Amino acid sequence: MLILDLGLRRGEVLGLRWEDVDLDGGELAVAFQLQRVRRQLLHRDQHRVV
Repeated sequence: MLILDLGLRRGEVLGLRWEDVDLDGGELAVAFQLQRVRRQLLHRDQHRVV
């Protein structure tokens, strides 16, 4: 649903943590992105507020 509703990429959604979600303020901070590079999963920094 986050991909469709907010236009997030798959790696951005998979990199979300609970501390990135502010339900009271209605904000979602996309701080990390999960990427597969040469058969390894990397958790990379990316800062964006949606």
